[in-house]
Formats: sequence, C-alpha cells, structure tokens
Amino acid sequence: MEELETDVLVRRGIWQDDADPNHAGITEGRRITDCTRVLSGHLDWMMQYHPAAGEPHERGNGNPAAQIRGWHGAAQRFVKAHPQHDVRKLAPCPGCHGPYLAESRDLRLVGDRPYIECRDPDCQRILTDAEYKVYVKALAAVVTQVA
Repeated sequence: MEELETDVLVRRGIWQDDADPNHAGITEGRRITDCTRVLSGHLDWMMQYHPAAGEPHERGNGNPAAQIRGWHGAAQRFVKAHPQHDVRKLAPCPGCHGPYLAESRDLRLVGDRPYIECRDPDCQRILTDAEYKVYVKALAAVVTQVA
C-alpha cells in the first residue's frame, strides 16, 4: 500500500522522487490509516490517469485497481480465517426475554452501524441500534421504578 501511495504522490508532484517518510514511532495501524486516506483521496486519479490504469486487472502488474482488488481479497481471507467474537448486549431480548442479543455480523445499516439480533433460533428478532437504545431506556426506567 505504501509503495502505491509513494508512487501516486511522486507522480502527482506532491513528493520528490527521493522522498523517504520517517515512520519512526508511528504504529502500523496509524500508518495503514494514513496510507488509506491518501489513496482514497487520489482514487479517481488512480483509476483514470495512473500510467498503469489501462493494464489488465491481473496479479503482479501496476494497475491500482488490480492492487486494491488483491488487498481486498487478502482482507476477506484474513477476516474469515479469524472468527469474530459476538459483541453481546446486556439487555434481554424483547421478544423471547432470553439473554441472546448480539450485534449482527452480517446486517449493517447506513453508517456501518450493526443491527442487534437475537441469536435464539426460535426468536431471531432484529432491532436497529436506535430501537435497541429506546428499548434499553424504557427497560432502565422500569427497573428504576421498581428499585
């Protein structure tokens, strides 16, 4: 990713050919985030005007789209190889009243907020994040009244 970032910045005249950014003291996560921001900011240019943009979308060439496709595939394989743990919710399910609520791994709303779903196979209730928050507030009000 950083090679493509450097290539784009040099070709666009933002960096000199001999630019060597100092990464001392910067975490890998921060480097990836910064690199991703630069690449996304220049994505239109890369897809249309990069000298390798016309090359076939095959492995091992300089086409930015092919490189991005390769990174995407690697990220998907990594995520599938490392199962995600459920982000469990503390409130009981409003449908079955069981403690099976968790953030959905598959269903996402705009803004990448996950749905809240009941993992009980007989219930499978689905709530939006906003609906879950309203439900928790009402539940907390009932608990406060009782206490």
